Amino acid sequence: MKKHKLKLFGQIVVLSATMMMVSSCKKETIDIDPTKIIGVERYITTTAAMPQSTDKAYLDYADGRKVKWESADSLNINGTNLPLTRLNADLTKAWFEGTTYAIPSGSDEIYWAVYPAAIVGTASGSTIPSNFTASTLTVNFPSTQTYNSSVNALNGNTCMAAFASVPAGQTDLSFFMKNLGTVLKLNLKAAASATNKQATKIEFTTTNGALAGAFSVSNGSTPTVTPTANVTKVLTVNLTDGNNNYIDLSTPKDIYVILPPLASKNLTMTIYNTDNKQTNKTMASATLERNKIYTNTINDLCFCECGGGTPYFSVSATKQVVFAPGNLQYRASTGTWRFAEHQWDFIGAANSNISPSYSGWIDLFGWGTSGYDNTANDPYAINFQPWASSLGIVDTTYNYYGYGPSTNMADLNLVGTSAYYDWGVYNEIFNPKTSTTDPAGTWRTPTRAEWTYILNTRTTCSGVRYALATVNNMPGLIIVPDNWDVNTYALSRINNHRDAAFTANTISSTDWTNIFEPAGCAFLPAAGLRRASVLLNNVGDGGFYHSATSLNSIGAYQFYFFSSNVYTGGNNSRCYGTSVRIVKEVK
Repeated sequence: MKKHKLKLFGQIVVLSATMMMVSSCKKETIDIDPTKIIGVERYITTTAAMPQSTDKAYLDYADGRKVKWESADSLNINGTNLPLTRLNADLTKAWFEGTTYAIPSGSDEIYWAVYPAAIVGTASGSTIPSNFTASTLTVNFPSTQTYNSSVNALNGNTCMAAFASVPAGQTDLSFFMKNLGTVLKLNLKAAASATNKQATKIEFTTTNGALAGAFSVSNGSTPTVTPTANVTKVLTVNLTDGNNNYIDLSTPKDIYVILPPLASKNLTMTIYNTDNKQTNKTMASATLERNKIYTNTINDLCFCECGGGTPYFSVSATKQVVFAPGNLQYRASTGTWRFAEHQWDFIGAANSNISPSYSGWIDLFGWGTSGYDNTANDPYAINFQPWASSLGIVDTTYNYYGYGPSTNMADLNLVGTSAYYDWGVYNEIFNPKTSTTDPAGTWRTPTRAEWTYILNTRTTCSGVRYALATVNNMPGLIIVPDNWDVNTYALSRINNHRDAAFTANTISSTDWTNIFEPAGCAFLPAAGLRRASVLLNNVGDGGFYHSATSLNSIGAYQFYFFSSNVYTGGNNSRCYGTSVRIVKEVK
């Protein structure tokens, strides 16, 4: 069956094919009961017409494209394929002729018509399959379909059927075809961050219902379609542009999929690209009813190796990073930098001991306090030491408290000519995960825009970006990588910047070590905030993390969170001591 230009004057109303934009019909077979019954041989002529727009699942395009019969089509009537012998002028109506076998039923004879012809098998001689009865038959929804974007058509079964009861001996039949399934119209587009936008296939799975295989069909005016024992919960739709075995999703594409009626809240779509990377999406529809069209728009396919590959975090459409293995820590007495041994570790109240000779560790720092002395070029940047805690006013115009690059510098953020104000750029840092010291310049502080992208903008395979949690009894924020597999661990209250809570997810140190950390997750503890040598927020109340972006001569942008809120566009005074979690670019 192919689509042609419409010239309307059909005579018989027939309900639509489950998929209306069909270019050809892939022949599918099913196993049928081998038991045979005797039928009455009849030479018949039957008519069939394409559906009118009253059918809900009928795809009626503004440019007049509609589904039409083509000369190679056949109609299966009671197990025998009858070839098409004549078409109406507008191609909406077709005649089929040949010998088939009627099912005797009192003074009437029973006929089933099924399209495409092969979905119920065939019969020969004077017998017909026993699954053809006056009440039901069995049809097969294909487990593999192919969608061709060049003709905007699906090569696969339309799954139509019709029932007729006529006086015994009548040889002129008319069938009012009815949809057995539904149409899922997907509008797909790759995310701007996707490096490979060529989609090869879609795999559908469900935990409730069936997506392909043998279904029993009733002959009522509103047919019921019921899965048998011989069904599967998996359906594959292969994609092609007519020349290649993929579809370029740089621009949106409409893709039509045939599905049986489905009562499910768990229809998952996995879309693959030519690198075999994938994006998982869940369709939140409780029921897919027979003879309807459902539209689902997905425009953020990232193809980001869900559950495999490098666990990185996108900070822009073209740049990815990994997080340091813990918060940054400093010992003034030895001038030593290191990462915390565990991601949940933080110093807390001991930060009040901050001084140039303190032999313990601190982990709350004023903005731009990497130890980089640039006072020869920037005389107002006097509080550059990691132990700086002064609240004294230095200059009310260019650098109010004397932290970080002054606003009269060429780069007033921790980048470019001012990059050495960044802790990771300027310093060697001991890495407890590798037991080695990372050279200066290995790590850097995320910008305000990058923190916002990580938490609010980026596309992940699972749809999860972050969740408040308690890890090893320490409150904080989990940030999952782009390729996080949602099946790895069930997180609650995901991406919730309000009304969340640290208790939403309680994770043991064992689970973090064995599950989250190997998957590349980052945990940022709620380590508090320091003003001079006083903690303004008690340990565990909130987490405050520097960005590389200046607000003005007084403040700098920060990302911070509490037990009920997550803020990506916050700011604080440059003199406030907060946590530093730095990143390393990987792409």
